[in-house]
Amino acid sequence: MGNKRTFAEQQDTSPNQRNPAKSPQGRKADPAGTSSEAPARTAADSREHLLKVATEFNRVLDECLEAPKVEPVHQLRTGSRRVQAMVESICREAGRGRNTIGKPAKKWLRQLKALRRAAGPVRDMDVHRNLLEKNLQRFAATEMVESAGPVVSKSAGESDPVLDQLAPQARKLDAWLKQQRDAQAAVLEKQIKKRRETLSARQRDFLDALEQASKARKTRRNASMVALEDFVRVVDAMPRLDAANLHDFRKRTKKARYVAESAGEGENAQMIAKALKRVQDAIGDWHDWQCLTEEAATALKQDGFDLTAWLKSRADRSLLDALNITERTSGPLLGEWMAGKQRPPVKNLVGKAPSRAIDAQGGDQPQTVASDVA
Repeated sequence: MGNKRTFAEQQDTSPNQRNPAKSPQGRKADPAGTSSEAPARTAADSREHLLKVATEFNRVLDECLEAPKVEPVHQLRTGSRRVQAMVESICREAGRGRNTIGKPAKKWLRQLKALRRAAGPVRDMDVHRNLLEKNLQRFAATEMVESAGPVVSKSAGESDPVLDQLAPQARKLDAWLKQQRDAQAAVLEKQIKKRRETLSARQRDFLDALEQASKARKTRRNASMVALEDFVRVVDAMPRLDAANLHDFRKRTKKARYVAESAGEGENAQMIAKALKRVQDAIGDWHDWQCLTEEAATALKQDGFDLTAWLKSRADRSLLDALNITERTSGPLLGEWMAGKQRPPVKNLVGKAPSRAIDAQGGDQPQTVASDVA
């Protein structure tokens, strides 16, 4: 690609990047292994990272069993996705060992999916209450507003009739969200108790199978290229984004980010992970507003007309922001994938034949791989 800058270089605004003499282009190979291009991973590297995220997930699972508080529930949901992303990446890169680990992988992922689904509503209520709390400060007039966090009051002399009308509606919605959260937390605890032993057994089965399969293949592609390939698959499957598919796009993009993060401290992989996180955050912000709008309509009905309308206006603005940020960020990521030397071999793809939906220069891109994204 000639003088094409890498994705990390495009994103870098550090003094080194502004000074060509100290830029990555002029650096010699770093014997410590801190250059932007990460080496290929070994099977042992992938297994070690999987063990790390699985151990953290199990720790959080035990913590949620004691008390499903806000942060442990968040970590449980995120941790299950990290484990899933690594398991699916390992299976895809396993070569001849894929047949050995495929079945135990599905069984482990099935247990993770059940727990993630149980944790989902609890986490959503926590996020939505926090979002509502932040805006209660805007709604509060002279009376005190009770929320999930500190009690806030509006400064004397300030008054906005429209916002003042929203305060009682917001309080009612917050109370409804808290009630829903408590009910869903009880469901989560039951699911953890029900599946804890089976989950541990399925994890052991997969790791045992992985140890056997790893003997057939010692090296794997570097995590940067695997993550970019995952992202390309998602874009290829959803070339046009809108409110109907944007949340699904976000969930699939998370997997690419977690694979990139598995590379450790490699500069390019971390820049890719940060870019994917920007996309996730923007889409997540819209989705939270959208869900909160729907919850207000369900909980308050006509009594919450003003609040629902206000929330909908925020959701509409966030949707535009999410689409813009996703479009701006996707370009460099796709360019980085096309600039890479590695190309995903057709024989390793699952499902449909590659399409040409992405590469304007005529290069084939892989279709999406069917997987659990719930």
